[in-house]
Amino acid sequence: MSFFRWLSTAFCLGLLIFAQIAQSATVNGVRIWRAPDHTRIVLDLDAPVKHSLTLAANPDRIILDVSNTRLQGDVSRLPLADTPVKIIRSSVQNKTDLRLVLDLK
Repeated sequence: MSFFRWLSTAFCLGLLIFAQIAQSATVNGVRIWRAPDHTRIVLDLDAPVKHSLTLAANPDRIILDVSNTRLQGDVSRLPLADTPVKIIRSSVQNKTDLRLVLDLK
């Protein structure tokens, strides 16, 4: 195998590996469930993700940042009437990360 053929093969394999690593996750759905003593919000993801959770005050809210993830759908239509959550907002951070903000009552 010539050096150039070997180099092009190695380059293509490197691109394939990078594409696998850089592949983003998708939130395909969001479910909410209310129990007497807690509320559960579930994100249906198609791949494992890294996340961070921040509690903030004035006003009280929960901030969930999910790395390399995009949201498919609209979280503003979730039934939040009987939950401690007033509204859920979503945005994109750093062009690739999903941020969900849960404003609390």
